Amino acid sequence: MSYIMWSSFALLMIAITLSFVIVKYEHFIASPDDQRCGIDQNPCPFGTYCANGYCIGNTPPALPSNTGLPVFP
Repeated sequence: MSYIMWSSFALLMIAITLSFVIVKYEHFIASPDDQRCGIDQNPCPFGTYCANGYCIGNTPPALPSNTGLPVFP
């Protein structure tokens, strides 16, 4: 019985630790407040638009430069 209790406790501690790590990671990669837009927020700078609460650039996506790898037909 003790083994089951300790293993469930260990799994609970791992889950709590992972949840804190995920929250900190999401906060770390989030854009700064000056790039936020929307109601009661700053407008986006020139050349950007508001999408899902963040300022996004108008430049189209570009393919990476030639890597020198061979391309087979």
